[in-house]
Amino acid sequence: MEEKVAEPIFWPYFQGLALIAKSDVHLSAEESARVAFITSLRAALVHYSAWDGEEASFRDALDRAFQPIITEAEHRAIVFASLDPISDGAQPISENVVIAKQLADLFLVKTARDRWQQSLSDWQARNVSAEALS
Repeated sequence: MEEKVAEPIFWPYFQGLALIAKSDVHLSAEESARVAFITSLRAALVHYSAWDGEEASFRDALDRAFQPIITEAEHRAIVFASLDPISDGAQPISENVVIAKQLADLFLVKTARDRWQQSLSDWQARNVSAEALS
């Protein structure tokens, strides 16, 4: 992946990791870290054509992207709630940061696995075709 293409996905992801590492009792950067992981996830969804980038379709895109991983709709709804802005009575921010990171991780790992499997299938098909021509 070219740097120009990777940057919108991985720069916020690494920024989120750095913000988690910097958070302590005296300085909480957890909300900024949560937003960074969500930004990474959004960029990855757009890059891999899992979302059109329109805010109105974001939850539907998440639902489609994570249905193979989190099969129960109720469970997806619980996990996706961590992406909402923090409000009074919500989960502690730290839980939401971890969940937002996990969603970005899951999508990126699943996408990498799918792309690797497709690449392997394409390679095998080319080799079978080459052997048939020999």
